[in-house]
Amino acid sequence: MKGLPLRVRQLLDKSREAAILAVDVYNKPATPFVAAFLGSMNFIRDAVREAAGSVRIGGVSLQVEDRFTDGLAPGAPVTVAFRPEDVVVHGAGDGPRNALPARVGVLEFRGPRYRVSFHLSLGNGRVWTIDAEIPTEMIRRLGIQEDMEMVVQLPADRIRVYPL
Repeated sequence: MKGLPLRVRQLLDKSREAAILAVDVYNKPATPFVAAFLGSMNFIRDAVREAAGSVRIGGVSLQVEDRFTDGLAPGAPVTVAFRPEDVVVHGAGDGPRNALPARVGVLEFRGPRYRVSFHLSLGNGRVWTIDAEIPTEMIRRLGIQEDMEMVVQLPADRIRVYPL
């Protein structure tokens, strides 16, 4: 968040302003526009709210914090969003909660980190592409290469859900 002031002003109700911490806006964006405006964000628009605390993308169910699905009816179309730095990578076969099978696309070297694109095949014949920020040390340790099969994890507390 280079260049953002510690505090920013946010327009509320078109007439009131409130000073809020920039890090709160970054970590808890109220809308997809704000999420994309402040930093990079992955968006998956073809998701559906299931029961409280879960969404379905293709044939895969993801756990999310209940507060993000409150007020949404089961079956409601939603957008799932998460930041590239919140994606956790594991070797193929590992299966933590919210683990998704992935194939490595492009690795873009950025010094201490890599920007890595992953292709997710989650059913219904669709493939979603997401980006992740991965420390260079982890790339070396896991031997991550293009076209490699892996598992990516999306921590439930880092996933945002927005109604369509």
